[in-house]
Amino acid sequence: MTLLLGVVAWIIASKNSNFFKSYSKTSAESAELLEVKTHASQINTLIEIFIEKVKLYGTDLIIESKRESFSPIFESKFNNDTDLMRLEIIKSVDGEHRSLTKIIKKDFLKTGHKPLAWRRDILESVFSGKLDVEKYEYLEVKNTNEGIVFNIYLPLVKENDTTFTHIAVASLRLEKLRRTFAEIVSRNVYVTDPNGDLMAHSKGEMIKKYSNIADWELYKKAQKSELMISQITENLHDIEGSSIQGAFSKTAFGLTVFSETQKELILGPSRIAKQESLYWLGIILSASFFLVFLFSTTITNPIEKLKNLTEEIASGNFDVYATNEITSHDEVGDLAIAFDNMTEGLRERDKIKNVMTKFHGSDVADTLLSSELEKKGHRKDCVIYFSDIRGFTDFSERHTAEEVVEMLNGYFEIMVGIIIKHGGVVDKFIGDAVMAVWGAPSGTPEDPQKAMQACIEMRQGLVGFNEKRIKEGKEVIKFGMGLHTGSVISGTIGSSERMEYTVIGDNVNMAARIEASTKAFGADCLISAELAEVVKDQYVVREAGRVEVKGKAEKLILYTLHGIKHDDGTVEIVETPYSSYVAEGADKVKVG
Repeated sequence: MTLLLGVVAWIIASKNSNFFKSYSKTSAESAELLEVKTHASQINTLIEIFIEKVKLYGTDLIIESKRESFSPIFESKFNNDTDLMRLEIIKSVDGEHRSLTKIIKKDFLKTGHKPLAWRRDILESVFSGKLDVEKYEYLEVKNTNEGIVFNIYLPLVKENDTTFTHIAVASLRLEKLRRTFAEIVSRNVYVTDPNGDLMAHSKGEMIKKYSNIADWELYKKAQKSELMISQITENLHDIEGSSIQGAFSKTAFGLTVFSETQKELILGPSRIAKQESLYWLGIILSASFFLVFLFSTTITNPIEKLKNLTEEIASGNFDVYATNEITSHDEVGDLAIAFDNMTEGLRERDKIKNVMTKFHGSDVADTLLSSELEKKGHRKDCVIYFSDIRGFTDFSERHTAEEVVEMLNGYFEIMVGIIIKHGGVVDKFIGDAVMAVWGAPSGTPEDPQKAMQACIEMRQGLVGFNEKRIKEGKEVIKFGMGLHTGSVISGTIGSSERMEYTVIGDNVNMAARIEASTKAFGADCLISAELAEVVKDQYVVREAGRVEVKGKAEKLILYTLHGIKHDDGTVEIVETPYSSYVAEGADKVKVG
């Protein structure tokens, strides 16, 4: 009986031990993967912050280089920054790379640290455009006891689509990166650069003991993997020969996060459980299951909350805070803080984009936010639109300022909405006049048809606008529209203090003259012969006559817009009581 009970106890203990062994291994794998994913995300966020910081300081330093000495505000801001230690602007002049200006922390110089030498091959590749022009940040990592491991090469000023004239090169401290590993005690977690140099380790003394781990088995496994996702690796040994289980995750900047745990630590509880009696086996298993449940809950619940918050951000709601949901003081809590920092950046970017969209339109705002802000022109084929209100000067003299502004706001609300609806960009308001363009900063082959359709709908929109004014006992409004198509120069024009995105050129002036001719012809919409040739198969246009304009030797043939030609062959005439009016004299044009 005793033997039987012993055998039964041994079988039960063995089976439970094997089960617990498998469960412990799975839990350890999940924890390893979560560890490396979390730290990889933190490192990506931290380096992105470093890059944004270098970009801001680099732009300021270019401006400061024009002064005889650095401004006190700039020096104070730089000296109070705990990350940046050295910043230099390298300029390309006639094929030679020269230092335009630089700034170094005084405390850094007092310690006797020697700045790391810049990589000439990287500078040469960036200036010549040999590196990937879609990625403008280049990160060089050096493992040194001097406290600097990051050299960031950040192009600032473009010469053309592939080359640059100014590059900011910065050296930054490693302390923030190393602090993220300071509280880890359950396993060895560390990060290396692409060369295997050890940058941070949960056991600080390991950095001094092993400067490079290129010959470690786990590092070699990671180097062979071409995937960026986190992976678990087994059947390895650490530098001391102990059997380990490890995981790694590569960051977007070439760094790799590793986590390793000795298998003895993973399998120890199962051996203890096997050696205990059935009574203690039951207690240990019960307690273990309870603890594992609690442990998994502390991980899965916060991750689930982060997932829900991520979906909120994806839907456009940036007013969420992870730290209100996750209050733990562990790696997950650090991830929540990093998540909030990321959300704050997205929130600020969204505010800037909304403001810019109101002033420039969504296409121009997207172009300015996604590219370098530079005073450079591009030649494009566009449709240019001008319109203004007939008799606006007389209207303004006969009405109060409040009435004039109220009328303009209501009028612009309708017209601008129609322009944007059909892919146009409002370039500017000139009093009561509107200038818009199709084809800049980006265009489509259907831009001429979109512009014509917008004019049809603005003609109809004016009817609704005037019906409301008539009900309110107010006088009706009439307007004139002029369109022309041709080559223009688009770009950001102005000074370093004040810039404006616009289009310029002779064809822009031509569109303005065509709009001015609407007075002389008594028509609400005139288009040039060039545009009429493009849209004559889709829209009903008729020759209105010829006109002499200032600055042009030949007379212009202008056409009026009357309706739409549908695909089924039918013709729809779209005219309103305001489509024509009594012709009057027009400045700078002469009918005949």
